Amino acid sequence: LTMANYFFGHNAKTLVDQEEMTGIVTGLGDFIRAYAPGAVNMPITAYDDYFAGPWATAREHEAKHRELTKCIGESVRDLDYSAYLLLYGITLYSISQQTMDGMDIPQKDRQVIGKAQNYMELLYKRYTKHLIGWKKASDTRLNQRYLLDKMGECVLIFSMKNLHLNDLTDSKTLDVSSVK
Repeated sequence: LTMANYFFGHNAKTLVDQEEMTGIVTGLGDFIRAYAPGAVNMPITAYDDYFAGPWATAREHEAKHRELTKCIGESVRDLDYSAYLLLYGITLYSISQQTMDGMDIPQKDRQVIGKAQNYMELLYKRYTKHLIGWKKASDTRLNQRYLLDKMGECVLIFSMKNLHLNDLTDSKTLDVSSVK
């Protein structure tokens, strides 16, 4: 979601505008303003800068990943940072009953997760209707299930069809257990 928003969830022409329009602050905009004002018109950080091929096992996977990422980013373009955070929360609590069964999650925690899922989805639906109007908010591309499905496809391509080249396109080298 973050990657799609950052690369495609805006119509900025400069990196500084890209940060401001997406709400995703990398710190580069602040650095440019403070130490390199001549670079204020630096072009955006583009998807193809990070995902220069070959990075997947087939060009078709690379093209599909780009297409999905672009679809997600363009879908959330009219939303503000609050709506993005609600979608992020929906993504965080997106777990099926079958998965919880397999993980042996206690019933009390399942109830909390279920309530969180329902509340986040309700908040997102109401907020988007308020933000952009009921007609536009009813667009299939803004439906949280639709977006979750697209994100799921992206994750599968990124994780299962990756060449693992130890570069920006590789998640294999990330060891979350090493963070203390």
